[in-house]
Amino acid sequence: MIGFIALALAALLMQYVSSTLGMGYGTVLAPSLIIAGFPVKEVVPAVVISQLAGNSLLPLLHHRAGNVDFGVGSRSTRVSIYLGFGGALGSFVAAALVPEVPEAFLKAYMAVLLTSLGLITALGLSAEKVRKDGEFRKLAFLSLAASFNKGLTGGGFGPLITAGQIILGHDVKKAIAITSFAELVAGSIASVVYVSSGLTNPSLIYPLTLGAVISAPLSTLTVKLSGKDQLRRGVGLGMVAMGLAMVTELLMSS
Repeated sequence: MIGFIALALAALLMQYVSSTLGMGYGTVLAPSLIIAGFPVKEVVPAVVISQLAGNSLLPLLHHRAGNVDFGVGSRSTRVSIYLGFGGALGSFVAAALVPEVPEAFLKAYMAVLLTSLGLITALGLSAEKVRKDGEFRKLAFLSLAASFNKGLTGGGFGPLITAGQIILGHDVKKAIAITSFAELVAGSIASVVYVSSGLTNPSLIYPLTLGAVISAPLSTLTVKLSGKDQLRRGVGLGMVAMGLAMVTELLMSS
């Protein structure tokens, strides 16, 4: 029971941070669980499935709180679905290649990418005069790259998608809400792949799911009450911190 509560609290905290800043759940929780001794092939599906459950409430809560318009046919809904399906494709491919990709190379790449995008976001830099078609192509590339990494490591989708939208000039509150919606779509496909492959451990999934679901209304309220500049800096600095942490881990293990 103590282990169940500890896992639920860890998931609650990580999902709260992830849903508030658009990042951090899988990127932080997955390595932590692996260090604690859980098998990688059980951790990644558990993280993806539990985050799917937590994100299932967020689009409705963000819409009701006025953080974003997820009405039928709205631009935010279309962007979310577009990113989600791009993410689903990347997750599907990654799930099939989990044993094949060198983990050290992937971590180094993600560390550099997270740190650089985090600095750009924290400094408030954004692309100017981006045409809609060019914007969607760039977001599609981000969703594929981010979801591929998530399928391999359990994290990385949220930071890249959130920062990518902000850099392209999207409102930060909308970017965070859209990321949650996109992760819901992408996570659905990845979860089906994991379940059908038998890569699931209920004793790990249940507490993580409970914690992730409880965090949803708390994070939605935090986004609503926070200033946009605060959120943008939080997103950027959070990415930089994760990137530097990954660099430190790689240097210590080499």
